[in-house]
Amino acid sequence: MKFISQLEPTELIESFHENPPEDFTSIKIDIDGNELHAFSMKFKILTTVSKRAKNILKYIEFLIPKPKLLFIGTTVTEYSVFPKERGVDKVCEGILKKFSERKSFGLIVKDIAKESPILVQEDNRFNNELIDSLKEKGFEIIYGEALAYISINFKSTDEFINRFSKSRKKTFKRKLRSRSNLTIDQIHTGDEFFNEENVQYFYNLYLNVYNGSSIHFDKLTLNFFRSVLQSSLSGGIVFVYKHEDKIIGYTICFRVGDYFNYKYIGLVYPDSRNFNLYYVTWFDHLDYCIKNNIKVYIAGWTDPEIKSFLGSEFTFTFHAIYISNPIIRFIFKKMKFLFESDKDVMEKLKK
Repeated sequence: MKFISQLEPTELIESFHENPPEDFTSIKIDIDGNELHAFSMKFKILTTVSKRAKNILKYIEFLIPKPKLLFIGTTVTEYSVFPKERGVDKVCEGILKKFSERKSFGLIVKDIAKESPILVQEDNRFNNELIDSLKEKGFEIIYGEALAYISINFKSTDEFINRFSKSRKKTFKRKLRSRSNLTIDQIHTGDEFFNEENVQYFYNLYLNVYNGSSIHFDKLTLNFFRSVLQSSLSGGIVFVYKHEDKIIGYTICFRVGDYFNYKYIGLVYPDSRNFNLYYVTWFDHLDYCIKNNIKVYIAGWTDPEIKSFLGSEFTFTFHAIYISNPIIRFIFKKMKFLFESDKDVMEKLKK
């Protein structure tokens, strides 16, 4: 792999840089001849906080509606990825130099892995040193999103289902009955199937999901979807679900080494709900991992409650945050726990 903490194909990262989400500016930071991916955007402060926190922080959002921030990382990688063999000092130096040049309201080094069970020791060591270095430089470290994953240590999805309680097994089996009414195809990205008409249709289905979500951070573009679906270089696998020849949903996944990474979903409503497509896709992904000797299924961020119900384990990401204004920086330090919504959810799930 080209980068530290990389779980995705490099081509997907390049697609993000060439076709950034709506209202994002993608940036490449030079680290001694190596690139570090970043982006800037006007950030809605309450995007990822809990409902309780929104009531407390709404006045701050009124005072600072959409500050322009510099983010280190991308929205297509589970973790921020860093150039190999350049060291923490060089990376920090490059980040801070770019921040000084852009004069942004704040800087967020997003989604840093820490003691991640799905990364190699070398990557974890780098990330630990990076967090320590940023903390020494005045950054506040907060819990980010909970990354869901499943270790594929079972030989069939039936064996996996049998690990759960009687009531949960019953729920899974009931939800999966709808499979018999569906046609399921696996199509590789770059296939002639992804003509302009189908790319547009798939993008519209993505928008269905995006518009129905309570969190709106990055709105991917049609050009990004075209780039991903029409390129064979990334090795993407698209699971396409049809009922009576009508496509009612799909997922886009990528295999990199021992990892199988579920990235994007598009759905037709209400059809996808009627056929329990979220459950069906989940078990189809697990089945694919088993058949292809993949060791780890990575199910991404968001919706930790349902992913926990479906058997996920979790590992936290961390954000390192620096705010230019000293008064706002002081206020944030005292209230940073309000921005750790996934941490709150995971603590409730453990009870």
